[in-house]
Amino acid sequence: MSHFSAEHLACLATVVGMAVLLPIAGRAWPGRTLPAGVGAGLAMISASGYLLWLVAVVWLGAFVPTRDLPLEFCYVVGIVAPFALLTRSQVAFDFLYYGATSGVLHACITPVFAPSFPHPRFFAFWALHGGAVVTAIFAILALGRRPSYQGIFTTVGVIACVLCVVIPVNQWFGANYFYLREKPAGSVQELLGPWPTYVTATMLLGLVNFHLAYLPFALSKRTSPCPEPQPHLSDPSPE
Repeated sequence: MSHFSAEHLACLATVVGMAVLLPIAGRAWPGRTLPAGVGAGLAMISASGYLLWLVAVVWLGAFVPTRDLPLEFCYVVGIVAPFALLTRSQVAFDFLYYGATSGVLHACITPVFAPSFPHPRFFAFWALHGGAVVTAIFAILALGRRPSYQGIFTTVGVIACVLCVVIPVNQWFGANYFYLREKPAGSVQELLGPWPTYVTATMLLGLVNFHLAYLPFALSKRTSPCPEPQPHLSDPSPE
């Protein structure tokens, strides 16, 4: 799929449309049961993106350890999505939100390997990437979930733990998970210099991206009026 081709733009428009319309419908729906179910369903679609691709390559006998293990950043975000919505874990939701609004969103805008319709990876790519973005936005706008500032650092910690697995796998199999050994063609990383400069620059830009993703919530806290203190039940009544 060529960047910003008609097909690519149509996929982006679909993601944007779902990210706008589904939260509006979720907020308008009376009660919380159905919106919560929709959020869980979106999260499962995101996770199914990787599973769909895995089933396809195994069925076709084309599984490649250097490409198909669940060790890409976006794969991890998609797999975490159901845990974030079903368990209400703040750590999992922070990882989903910051991951979806950084690496996953960038992958939607400049996809590295997203074959055209009707290739199986077309469906897998957009289910995972588009699903993660829509899930995070729906959870915030329709379900009232909020990322925490501390979540920036827990997300960095989770990434560090994943890298403890990724780095040896890259070394053993000659893989390029997390693009630690070679930057992907056609991505923003091509502008960040040679290896290992682009790796360090990517990490720093990711941290900046996390802070920018939290900025709307920081500003909303500052602009929200402070609630007036309510009298405690044991306080004496005013004369």
